[in-house]
Amino acid sequence: MDSRGITRYALAKKSGLAMNSVRSMYDGDQTRVDFPKIEQVIHALRELTGAEIKVEDVFVWEEK
Repeated sequence: MDSRGITRYALAKKSGLAMNSVRSMYDGDQTRVDFPKIEQVIHALRELTGAEIKVEDVFVWEEK
């Protein structure tokens, strides 16, 4: 998002998600996967960027 100049606020507004939800996903504080929210994020990012955003563009897996 940062590299494309998209703010968390812009993503929250376009996706219809609460700012706290977007912040939690962005900061990596999400403890579970909510597929409807991921779908909203992907659709919003596609609209904001004009790019074909895929699930693998949104998820980052880090072992803890």
